[in-house]
Formats: sequence, C-alpha cells, structure tokens
Amino acid sequence: MRLLSKNFDPLDSNFDQSSFDAYHELQESDPVYWWEDGRGWIVTRYDDCLEVLRNAAAFGSDVRDWEEFSETSEVSELSFFRLKNYGLTASNAAEHARLRELIRKPFGPQTIRAQSELIETIATSLVSEFRSRGEADLVAEFARPFAYHVIARILGIPIHEDSADDFAELTHRGMQVMNPNLPAAARMGYIEAAEEWVACARSILDQKRREPQADLLSALVRDEHDPDTALSLLLSLVVGGTETVSNTLPLGLNELLQHPDQFKRFQEEPSSRSRAVSEILRHQASTKFLIRYAKQDVVLRQRLIIEGQIVYVAMGAAHRDPGVFREPDRFDISREPQGDQAFFGAGSRFCLGSHLARLELEIGLSTLMSQLSHLSRPSAVLEFEPNSLVRGLQHLPICFDPA
Repeated sequence: MRLLSKNFDPLDSNFDQSSFDAYHELQESDPVYWWEDGRGWIVTRYDDCLEVLRNAAAFGSDVRDWEEFSETSEVSELSFFRLKNYGLTASNAAEHARLRELIRKPFGPQTIRAQSELIETIATSLVSEFRSRGEADLVAEFARPFAYHVIARILGIPIHEDSADDFAELTHRGMQVMNPNLPAAARMGYIEAAEEWVACARSILDQKRREPQADLLSALVRDEHDPDTALSLLLSLVVGGTETVSNTLPLGLNELLQHPDQFKRFQEEPSSRSRAVSEILRHQASTKFLIRYAKQDVVLRQRLIIEGQIVYVAMGAAHRDPGVFREPDRFDISREPQGDQAFFGAGSRFCLGSHLARLELEIGLSTLMSQLSHLSRPSAVLEFEPNSLVRGLQHLPICFDPA
C-alpha cells in the first residue's frame, strides 16, 4: 500500500478545497483505502461503491453493527440520534419495504411534478425578500429556507411566520450532532437543539392525530401506530428533504456562474435543465460519504473488510471516476448520461425524494436566474461547512441589480 499525501484528511476543514484531487489519487493507487483516523475503509471507484450500496447481505446501515458502537455514549443516548439511526435507516428488509410503502406515493414522479407551481411560488417569495437589496447570502436567505418550506408544505408541517424558520434551524443544528467534526465545546448547544427538535416534532404529530387533515403526516400517523416509528420517518423526510437541496443548490449556482456560457444555456433553454441538474449532482456532489457497516467478512479489491468495520462510500469520488466518466473533472451540462448514476444511493435504500430534489434544483436555479439580473458573486474564497460526511458551503454571497 502506497502512503498518500499527508494532506489527505477528510476531517480537515480545508479538505473540500482539494478533495477531488485526493480522491483521484486514491482511485489510482488504493481504491479501497484504510483511513486510520476514520477507523474504516474509504471506497472510491464507481463500481465498488455500487457493490457496497447494493449488497445488502454484506453491508448494512444499522450503526449498531459497527464494532466500535456504544449504546451508552453521549450522542447515542440522544432521542434524535436513535430516531435517525434506529428507524427507517436500520430496519430489516421487510420492515424497510413496509415503511417505504407508507410514504412512497406522494414522492412519485407524477405526483411531485404536480407540485411545480407550489415550489415556484415558494422560490419567488423568498427571492422577493432580498431582491431590492442587490446582494444576499444564497445559503442562509434562499437555499436553506427554500428546501425546508417545500418539504414542510408537502408533508403538512404547519408553517407560521414566527416558527417555520425556527424549526428549520433546529433541523439543521440538530443534524450537527451526527457530524464527526463537531468540536466538544460546541456539542452541548447542538445536543439541546436536537432534543428540542424531537419535542417539536412530537407536538406536530400529536396535533395531526387530534386534528387530521388531508396531508402526508396525517396519513402517516393514521397508518403507523408506533409513535417512535412515525417520528423517525418524519425525521428522515425532513432531513432528506432539506440537506441535499440546501447544499447542492449553492454549489450548482456557483459552478454555473464560473461557466457563463452554460449559465446562459440553463437560463434560456428549459430543455437543458434536467440534464444540467444531473451534471450538478455529479460534478458537485454534496454527499461525501454514505456510511455502511460490514455484516460479514468481505473481500473487495483484495482488501479484507472485517465484519463490524465501517465503510465510507465516497459518492463524490465515484461520480468522478475516470473509468466511467469521460473527462470527469470537466463541468458540462450537455454531458450525455453515463453509467448507472447513483446520486441518491442505490439498491433497496435508494432515496425516495430524488424526484423532488431534482425538481427543486431545477426550479430554484431557474427562478434565481429569471428574477435576478446580472447575477454574480464576489471573488472571495468560499468556505465549506466543517463536516467530513457532507459537502456544503457555509455562505455564498451573490450580487445582482436591485429591483
């Protein structure tokens, strides 16, 4: 095994500035790489990543299968952590299929496409709040609230002007307890947010039981009698419905702004947008690693992965694998689809919200382009969120003509 550069450290806050160079080095020299600090294996080749995601007999999502998991650790005792990891994520095949069926219909392609007008209305409303200023932080003022308000409306989460953003912020802050980079000094604040999220979510579901309406959450509490299972599904839906879009949209706009010809094409040719969204998801992957745990000893590219060990499936690396994608580092919204693209996972745990995320990215970006004239961003170096599992910007300052 050839040692990589000392700069290879996904836990380093600067890793995202050059992560794809590091991934290419791994793909070339050691595609199934033992990451000492992460105490697990990093898999970077496209075919290997799909193998891990699809082989449910050998690799699972239940954190309790990890050899180093402790039921009594500070984080694992949190209600938020248990809901995130012990519900839909950790269920066996039969239970997983049952839970997915409860929430499958509202996220089908035709049902989601019917939400286009709602999504566009939300996007336009958010832009109107800063359009007259001539500048904004796209992450805080558009991407995060946009993603949250869309999923809230689809699920039937009550949105009140004085509380909607609070619940969205609780979701974002609560998810930080899952962040391996979380400094010990900051942990308590995030733990409090996570537990407050659970209390708020329980209150929302209790209200749906008392006063059911024609929405997804009312149907969920009607069909699922276990309160904790319903709560776990709500957490999966809210987190899944916000994190991918709120991280990918700023990354995608930033990339389009660096390629004016492709920006113009996206803006002027609606038929180009679906393929452009695929290229953004490929080139600017917001998920660094999907986590799996070995359920048995497995040999992958002559590396022995021992039962109980953690496997980091490097999705950003997979979609820049030169063995699958021609000129993988080139951003090209006219790129022909290549490979069995797995932007939203693969196998039985493929993300149900993929159609919604794609539509949100398409409508969100096109709304920004149509509503903001001479859109640009300052040339300052961008700062990424310090998170070794998720790739997202802390801020994206943008400028435009006030209107």
